[in-house]
Amino acid sequence: MKSLQKILISEDIDSISKGIENTIKSFLDANFVHTRYCDDALLKLKKAELDQEPFDLLITDLSFQTDYREVKLANGEDLIKAIREAEIPVKILVFTVEDKPMRVESFFENFQIDAYVQKGRNDSNELHNALKAIENGTHYISYDVQQRMKQNKEISSFDAYDVNLVKYLCEGKTQEEISVILTQNNIKPNSISTIEKRLKVLRENFSANTNIELAVIFKDLGLV
Repeated sequence: MKSLQKILISEDIDSISKGIENTIKSFLDANFVHTRYCDDALLKLKKAELDQEPFDLLITDLSFQTDYREVKLANGEDLIKAIREAEIPVKILVFTVEDKPMRVESFFENFQIDAYVQKGRNDSNELHNALKAIENGTHYISYDVQQRMKQNKEISSFDAYDVNLVKYLCEGKTQEEISVILTQNNIKPNSISTIEKRLKVLRENFSANTNIELAVIFKDLGLV
């Protein structure tokens, strides 16, 4: 088990940054360093490596507000990419409001992050669980994000026909207009009754009361 003793928090809102520290201090004895800019976070990580006093963990948001200062790394994704390109072997925990399943998966696949926690009502417990997982050498994804990723995999089991139906809904098309489009492109089934039935099945599978709710779900999951 690897103990996390030196933690860098990259977060541009002071109250959130301090809140993260206070939450972690309730269950872990560690030293904390804070930064509001991704450029500064990268410099601190590099200097710590040179001084042979490396950080054990980076906790970073993805979204950073712009201000008077010009920066090279505009957001958390830029920071994580730069860290991996510099081959700095720090553990990385993303702590953000973003929860798009495909985006979450990309961080694990492309940047080999260690944990992804969504900011929210239960994020104190999620941070606790995430750090325990990291110390034990395993990955962690907060519960709400896991559920959305599961839902995303369920959606992917549907074919392109279903996804296209919802895409047309997102474009503001009525079921009658969708039927015309499918007919013109020689796509079957294309009857209004069949389209209604397929949309009903999708609504039931994703607990959507209306086609608008269904379209919102697909948009949130990044599929249309």
